[in-house]
Amino acid sequence: MLLDLEVPDEALRPYLIVGGNDSGPFRPIVKANPARVTAPETEAAIALASLNGIARWRRQQRYRRKLRSWTGLRIVSEGDSWFQYPFLLTDVVDWLSEPYAIYSLDAAGDLLSDMVQQGELVTAVVQEKPHVVLLSGGGNDLLGGSHLSQAVLAFEAGRPARNYLGQSFKLNLDAALANYKQLFSRLAEVAPRTPILCHVYDYAAPARGRWLGQPLATVGIADPALQREIVRAIVDRFHAELTALASGFPQVRVIDTRGAVGDTRWHDELHPNDAGFAAVAGLFAAEIARATATDVPKLATEASVEGAAIGATDEVERLLDRLAIFPDDALLHEIGRREVLARAGNLQHDPVTVFPSSVAGTFPEFRDEGLRVATEAVAASGARGAASSTVLAHRLSPVLVSRGAREDQAMLIAAWFLRRSPAEVEALRRHATAPPEPSL
Repeated sequence: MLLDLEVPDEALRPYLIVGGNDSGPFRPIVKANPARVTAPETEAAIALASLNGIARWRRQQRYRRKLRSWTGLRIVSEGDSWFQYPFLLTDVVDWLSEPYAIYSLDAAGDLLSDMVQQGELVTAVVQEKPHVVLLSGGGNDLLGGSHLSQAVLAFEAGRPARNYLGQSFKLNLDAALANYKQLFSRLAEVAPRTPILCHVYDYAAPARGRWLGQPLATVGIADPALQREIVRAIVDRFHAELTALASGFPQVRVIDTRGAVGDTRWHDELHPNDAGFAAVAGLFAAEIARATATDVPKLATEASVEGAAIGATDEVERLLDRLAIFPDDALLHEIGRREVLARAGNLQHDPVTVFPSSVAGTFPEFRDEGLRVATEAVAASGARGAASSTVLAHRLSPVLVSRGAREDQAMLIAAWFLRRSPAEVEALRRHATAPPEPSL
């Protein structure tokens, strides 16, 4: 299936997961879901190690095939996971690949320094002679690998958000801008009239995850409002500095993507969901049209974009989709794993992450622990008389049961996971109390 270009990426999603500890910020490592994929040991090892590369290969093969009868705009793209989130999300380049022929050099996890040192971009521009070049970079660089906590100062009451950006952040930013300058300069030498479009990401929302929420909490910045303000300060500073740099290169255009994703269209702390990526892609499409004096293409039908937005902007849908691909035992193992870590002092968990050790059942005792705490959670919610947990459990339980989970166990799993997510509680409460839409 992976090597069959006729199989769309979306059809592969149920068989893949993001590797927990292997992934980094803006560097999702996609792996086969052991609960859905059975393969000989050698074959599985090869697939697990190369799925990100296969995603890039599929794009380049489709580009070559498209060129056989293509008369429209040709584009070269180089970027990080906003341009290549393999298989599991429809990213910016995925959305733009319908109206344009895009030669993708994108690789989730790429640093700007990687783009400079590898030299692939300049080579591709010389060879492909694109009408436009797209760049996405700086996210990994500004986070300093996975160490956001090193880029900000420790909590101090009354300190303005912008003043938390310390010397380490400035060094990271300066290095990112220096790499951008090299890329702009090299492209100006080989293609001085080719527009270069780049962006500045968006105001991501820390959500107790390991990329934003947890690193900030480790330096005492635990208030969600302050966390959001600091992320906003990072993005605003990046926008101002990159725009100033670009002003010295006539062919470079910085697209202001701030606010495009909004508060609710996020897949995780760093990446938009499909609808969020579609919104960013729409800004790119509009700028491509201005730069090339062409019409703005329609990236998708209104119905499909709206449908994606309605389903994906509701936080509970993200949880439903993510958890439903895992077998019952894996979810019980994950519940147990989290509870054991919580007792050890680790209280921060991304609500949609299921670790590979839980899928593999590495620690069998976690399953028993998960069953115990899930049962207690349901009993406690009933004792409090809180209807929300029951509503939540009934919403996720049919999804789990439909793929083979025992009904009583599915109810326990659903209630446990969803009681941990206040946003989902409120979203489902609204959903449960909303009047049904009239049928036609």
